[in-house]
Order: sequence, then structure tokens, then C-alpha cells
Amino acid sequence: MWPVAILLIAVVEFYWLSFCFTLWAWVCAIADLLQGKFIRASIWFSLGCGMLFWWMGTDIDFDRWLHGSYVIVGLGALATFVRFYNRHRRAAQAVPPFEPAPFEPAPVTLNININIDPPAQTAVLFTMISWHWHQHCAELSALGEYPVRPSTTRTYTPGVFAARKE
Repeated sequence: MWPVAILLIAVVEFYWLSFCFTLWAWVCAIADLLQGKFIRASIWFSLGCGMLFWWMGTDIDFDRWLHGSYVIVGLGALATFVRFYNRHRRAAQAVPPFEPAPFEPAPVTLNININIDPPAQTAVLFTMISWHWHQHCAELSALGEYPVRPSTTRTYTPGVFAARKE
């Protein structure tokens, strides 16, 4: 009994999905047409018509449907071209062909301040990074993995920034 159930479920599911795709194609065709996406709308329209021909059992074969779809999609492409051509033509009409140049250009004032001294935060950050780097190098040197002894002009002591001279 279960092989018959599997067969019936598969057949019903095939027809259900075909029906859902038919509705989906028509809804997408109408939505894309209203949005002005004519090429997409024509493709969805062709698919929807093909599904309707299949449902109604008409005498239209696949090749005839395909050639008709070519014509419909071509008309959609032509409608898209006309839409963009009209948009371009309206934009070109809105701008006068020759706009007179300004009589005298306005002077340009540049106010550039160059500060060569680094801010205090940069010095503090450099000091902290330097202290951590030299602590790391000292640990590696103690382990024998870092043969070069680090040298620095500044060290970091918690709470106190001081310059050290060697």
C-alpha cells in the first residue's frame, strides 16, 4: 500500500508545485510591469503563459511557445529602451544648451596650519609602547632567545614618565 501512497503523493505534489509556480509567474509579471522592469515582466509573462498553455492542454508545442517568448521579451527590451530614451531626452531638455560662464571666478582662500610637534598623547603612547617592547625584549634576552640588548631613551614607570639616559 505504501508504494501507491508514495506515487500519489508525488503526483499531487507535482501538480501543486506547478500550480504555485503558475501563480508566482503571473504575480511577478504584474509586479515587475508595475515597477517598470519590462524585460523581467516579459520573461515572467512568457513563463506564466507557458504554464497556462500546459494547464489548459492547448495545441501549442514548446518550439512555438519559445518563438512567441522571444517576441514578447524583445518587446520588453524595446519598451525598456523607450523608457530610458525618454528619460534621457527629458533630462537633456531641462538643461540649457549653453550656459554662460561666471563673470569672475571667486577667490579661493586656503587656511592650512601645519603642526610639526606631536601631541602629548602621542608621546605618552610611544613611551608606553616602548616600555612594553623593551620589557618583552628583556624577557627574551633572559631566556637567551634575543641576543641584542635593547636600548632606549625613555622608560615607563607606573604613574611617572621619566627620561633615562644611558
